[in-house]
Amino acid sequence: MINKRLFIAWPISKYLTEDGINKDFEKFIKELVKLCRKHFKEVYIALEREEYGNKKMYGSICTILDFRKIETI
Repeated sequence: MINKRLFIAWPISKYLTEDGINKDFEKFIKELVKLCRKHFKEVYIALEREEYGNKKMYGSICTILDFRKIETI
């Protein structure tokens, strides 16, 4: 295991549907994060905070929260 922390973030606007995030994309993300957690001390994913699109947040808020988290990683 790498003794480092990893921050994962990407725009999801094009993957959002009326029911939340596209389920295939959500599955892909969760598998990627699972793999990363096997190799890194800590993995932070902004989409978990946003509940995979179920908790709507404006980009201006997300960006501030992301930068604050990055400062601690």
